[in-house]
Amino acid sequence: MIAVLSYILILFAAFGGVILSIYIRHKKQTSEKMVCPLGSDCNTVIESEFSHFLGAPVELLGMGYYVVIALLYASIAVAGSAAPIHLVGLAFFLSLLAFLFSLYLTFIQVFTLRKLCTWCLTSAGLTTLIFIIGLFAGERSFVELLAHYHGALVGVHLLGVALGIGAATAADLLFLKFLKDFKISQHEANTLRTMSQIIWLGIAVIVVSGLGIFLVHPDENLASALFITKMIVVGVIIVNGAILNLYIQPKLVHLDFGPNKKGVISGWRRDRRLAFATGAISFTSWYSAFVLGATRSTSLGVGELLLVYLGLLVLAVLGSQVLEHVLGKRAQAAAERHLH
Repeated sequence: MIAVLSYILILFAAFGGVILSIYIRHKKQTSEKMVCPLGSDCNTVIESEFSHFLGAPVELLGMGYYVVIALLYASIAVAGSAAPIHLVGLAFFLSLLAFLFSLYLTFIQVFTLRKLCTWCLTSAGLTTLIFIIGLFAGERSFVELLAHYHGALVGVHLLGVALGIGAATAADLLFLKFLKDFKISQHEANTLRTMSQIIWLGIAVIVVSGLGIFLVHPDENLASALFITKMIVVGVIIVNGAILNLYIQPKLVHLDFGPNKKGVISGWRRDRRLAFATGAISFTSWYSAFVLGATRSTSLGVGELLLVYLGLLVLAVLGSQVLEHVLGKRAQAAAERHLH
């Protein structure tokens, strides 16, 4: 009985999410000003560059999620204890991904845009509610569900690492390519933002699947130096990614090395150095996570593995600063030619 009531509550939350997504979509298409009970500017949030994820409007992604999750939990409620475990697993992991995505969007509002959208926060609350109810509503235990999908979790985990490595590598290569004219255009900044979103998708996949893998065999994973070190590296990737996404990304178009119309070099030196450093940390950390995950065994302890990782980070950051200095010198030479 409790499970059925929980599923009904999820259906109501999903229905509310669909209505909310339709409302936001309507306001965006008609350019009507939204009422924002929190007293902030909701329109600034829903019309910002972060209102799209991988080219798709966020409200449409939300609408699709709410419809799918409603159909899944309606099927589970009808089937009851006979509901296929893969259906329960799909609903749970989809709700977990939506919860993490809502956290990402909330961080964007708080730290990057510094404006809160009441309706966006309401949607985040609905995804959180659906995730929490789904976590405790099932008749099967959470660990039992994870154990059943252990093999799939490992495969998904590798997919997340592949996404992260590919996007981080592409982002660094594109960043250097775009700087051949000593500046980042708005179009180029948008391309790098897309790479950043793919990286965040990879992070979400790694966190979700990694948590599942850990909970199936917690004692074994806690005794593994490779697993612990890898999770620390993933933590660095998350923090570094937050700096890239929340601080560096909005300033990319100002990070040019070249002279302005008066022949003066841009004064954003500190931010340029930080952009190069965080890029190097991202690149090194993703490949370190891949190597740690692919390694079956090692005689090294957590401390020794972290020392190796730290050494690689230091070398990568130093190399990035040398590269930034070289590009700065070239830009200075270009400025002098411009003046003469």
